[in-house]
Amino acid sequence: MNVQGVMVERATGRILMSGFHGLFSLGTIVSAAGITALLWLGATPLQASAAVMTALAAFVLTYGRQMLGRSGEEGSPAFVRPSGKVLVLGVLCLFAFLAEGAILDWSAVFLTQVRGVEHSIGGLGYAVFAV
Repeated sequence: MNVQGVMVERATGRILMSGFHGLFSLGTIVSAAGITALLWLGATPLQASAAVMTALAAFVLTYGRQMLGRSGEEGSPAFVRPSGKVLVLGVLCLFAFLAEGAILDWSAVFLTQVRGVEHSIGGLGYAVFAV
């Protein structure tokens, strides 16, 4: 997604990436809240997930053709050995994404099984974290 964002920035000559990241975060909040609402209304987890996947598939089928083409420069290498600074940044990102992944994967389990929150609203933990 970031590559597509860079391509859009280059094509428009404007700085847009922070807005794209903000919209990504908004999408996670809306999805978590939507799943929570569907569960609260009585949908099963499978039905709620199927509803979100159907909406995403419709979005991709509608707007996927508008994505920009290849971004690679002709003749550029497929792999470049990262420098030490890039490796350090990569390790920092690894730890940050591990923490985020733990919250994404386990916050609903923690809230429902440890804190006794109703299953229908257990997904709000990630929505609050994403804010």
